[in-house]
Amino acid sequence: MGRLITWLLIGSVALSLSAAECTVPTEVSTYLENVIAPEILELFHPCVLNGSWPTMYFLKQKEIFGLRSNPDFKEMYVSLNNIDPGDLTSVQKEILRTWVSAGARVYIGKQVEEWLEKVFKVAHCGIIGKRYYLAPDKNEVVLSDMISFDVEEIEVYIPSSRGIEYTENEVASLIKVIYRDAEYSVVGVLRLESGLIVYNFRESGLEPYTSTSQWLRELKYCFSEPDSARLLLNIRQWLSGLSVPGKTLTFIPPRPNYDIFFMKNGDIISGILDEKELLFDTELYGTRSYKIVDMLCMEHIEGKWFVLHLRDGSRIRVSPQAEYWKLVPLSGNPIWVPTSEIETCAFRSGR
Repeated sequence: MGRLITWLLIGSVALSLSAAECTVPTEVSTYLENVIAPEILELFHPCVLNGSWPTMYFLKQKEIFGLRSNPDFKEMYVSLNNIDPGDLTSVQKEILRTWVSAGARVYIGKQVEEWLEKVFKVAHCGIIGKRYYLAPDKNEVVLSDMISFDVEEIEVYIPSSRGIEYTENEVASLIKVIYRDAEYSVVGVLRLESGLIVYNFRESGLEPYTSTSQWLRELKYCFSEPDSARLLLNIRQWLSGLSVPGKTLTFIPPRPNYDIFFMKNGDIISGILDEKELLFDTELYGTRSYKIVDMLCMEHIEGKWFVLHLRDGSRIRVSPQAEYWKLVPLSGNPIWVPTSEIETCAFRSGR
């Protein structure tokens, strides 16, 4: 079992395959083009789109004793799906716990509860066999593009007044189900000292796929919801150590001869910004200046960050440098618009 290991960190670029080596079948790309916005689809890695990532090594029971030498694996995760936890001896269980605690990343998609409670002895918030729903006010946004394995909580689908109390092992819970007024995790990540355990009570959807027909069927029906493809791709992209695309722009901007601001408190104000250009901090490109006539609209995403849509089709993650923008309304005195309170805005066309 002497093999090269590449445990991917979130945001890592040390990936074992290039985009050119992952071909997306025509049937898959045709389906995805119908259900996912093109500017979002292009942000997914081709190896995620074709179902081959995250990669997994499927461990056999007879190989457990070899884990004592801390072998290297080139795959992102070691799957335990081919082992029945009920067949393990106490010695084998202890070897597995020690190995994962030392930093291994494992995937469990079968007999999940038995693995977590009886083998790894970690507390979890999972439940088996209950129906789960996407909250109606969510639009494809299933994971933040800023998540890493170090976060304590990920935005959930199902809002609940009770909320969920995370165990000390819980790193992230990706999907939730409400059952008897409580929330439970369907897919999640647990930490065992230096190691990570990905669990999936659905028992399918996260393994590598080689059959196009099986992968396409999983994309269409895995969560029995219209957004299931986006949900599945987001989880697989995240588990592959890659940034997850943000939400799709749903705001349809007018083509005004003036600037319109939709504020977080519900106010709508319009007028002419008293500048021809605006300064922004960008996440990757330093400070940038953009002419108002070149900007289409700007939408808040999180914290200080907005997505700025330019008229040439470009999208840039930006943060306004100015605390206030001076807006000259169609009537009355100038208004100082606090940039931190903007939800969405549309810029004048200049025509």
